[in-house]
Amino acid sequence: MKKYNIKKAIQLAVILTLAFFLILYVIVKKIEQRDQTIFQDGFEIGHFQGLTEGKENAYDDFYTRLSPNPQVSYLFKKYFPKEEEARIMRAISLAESQGKQTAVNKANRNGSIDSGFFQVNTIHKRKGETTEQFIKRMHDLEENFKEARKVLDKQGFQAWSTYNDKKYLSYIK
Repeated sequence: MKKYNIKKAIQLAVILTLAFFLILYVIVKKIEQRDQTIFQDGFEIGHFQGLTEGKENAYDDFYTRLSPNPQVSYLFKKYFPKEEEARIMRAISLAESQGKQTAVNKANRNGSIDSGFFQVNTIHKRKGETTEQFIKRMHDLEENFKEARKVLDKQGFQAWSTYNDKKYLSYIK
């Protein structure tokens, strides 16, 4: 009959247990990282809907570098066809809302509210539109792009505080 070394058996059990938990830890971290990427991309297209919408139109190299999300890159191409303008607007969107389609900022001194991907201000509401209706409309990604285009045409980049205080520069690609 063979004698077992208890000390070696315990060491082996401890090593195998530690290896198991290390592998489990690495797997959980990879899943968390993947989920965070999906979560951020999901914000850009509005709660995980339409991941491939606009994909067929979004393969221009410059615009796909602005956003990995095909719908977002397509809308940049559609509403900001000049590359330099698109590059600055992308940086502004990241500085303003971190690329979150449903971001809302109620901290304006004058009581106005910024909403959506580009944080368009309620001073741009349509006649007869309530604040709630405006916010809901700005949470529609394409509506927010359309309104941002109008604001840019009317007021230039200076309409966005992150352009004026140069915070957008840290997001320039």
